[in-house]
Amino acid sequence: MNDKVETILLKKVGLNRVSIESIRDTLGVINNRLDKLDKRLTAAILLFESGEGTDREKELRGE
Repeated sequence: MNDKVETILLKKVGLNRVSIESIRDTLGVINNRLDKLDKRLTAAILLFESGEGTDREKELRGE
């Protein structure tokens, strides 16, 4: 393999590593936001159900 081909391949590998690291960072941010959203949704659902508990129970029983 000549030097030019080796240089091109090394650059591509380096760019791929940078891309992979960037994707990992982005996925980490997305995961954190999803965790926060999940907690907020769970809290909202619990709050709603606690305020509407009796109606919700009747609805589930088909009354």
